[in-house]
Amino acid sequence: MRPAINITPGQVVYLRDLIFELLARELRLRYEGSFLGVVWSLINPMAKMMVYTILFRYILNFRIENYPAFVFTGILVWEWFSQGLEMAAGSIVRHAGLIRQPGFPSAVLPMVAVLIPLFDFIVSLPILLVFLLFGNGCPGMVILMLPVVMGIQFLLTLGLGFILAGSNVVFRDTNHLLGVLLNLFFFLTPVFYSTDMAGSQFQMLFRLNPMTWLLDAYRTILLQGQAPHEGCLLVPTALALVVIIAGWRIFRHFSLQFAEDV
Repeated sequence: MRPAINITPGQVVYLRDLIFELLARELRLRYEGSFLGVVWSLINPMAKMMVYTILFRYILNFRIENYPAFVFTGILVWEWFSQGLEMAAGSIVRHAGLIRQPGFPSAVLPMVAVLIPLFDFIVSLPILLVFLLFGNGCPGMVILMLPVVMGIQFLLTLGLGFILAGSNVVFRDTNHLLGVLLNLFFFLTPVFYSTDMAGSQFQMLFRLNPMTWLLDAYRTILLQGQAPHEGCLLVPTALALVVIIAGWRIFRHFSLQFAEDV
């Protein structure tokens, strides 16, 4: 039986400072020697947004109101989710030196991995607000609900990240398998299209996808200026809580072997 975990206030402060220090270090390394620096976090989603807008709005004639803002929202949410999972999956193996240090809290590494693309998401939000300003207008006070949806996505991504980080230590093909699954999962997520464009026989498939619920919530707040209905938040919240608890337990199980296997 595992011993109970007792965390003192001093340990909470230590973990907070450690997470901020690791996050700052990763961001410095990410943009070290780069002329544009953090601007690169904007260039990739904006380039995708322009390609999708030209292809789906003007060539394939998708009839979605304020399509640039619609697809940019989808890209930002998806990039945070997919990059967070990819970085979390390799976080333990990539930091083997830290893992071998006695007493190092390995759980902070997947957390930092999920926080890095969250930083990109937050940096890109002002650009999205510009698209909204020239489209439907800013969403108003309902935007205060945005952190709630972001919190749900963070828990969901971190829970999956814990599972991937632990399993990748034992099964090194996890990263490669994840890349294949994310490519397939991308087209089953309404990033550049709306779910009502698909036939009724596919609606259940979309509703089994938690990212569909989250994207609906983001777009309801940002594009429609309305609060998401209860079901839109209830389903992903319940799933996120289950995933974060299961993910943490699985990660702790794998963590017993980290020092020997990395």
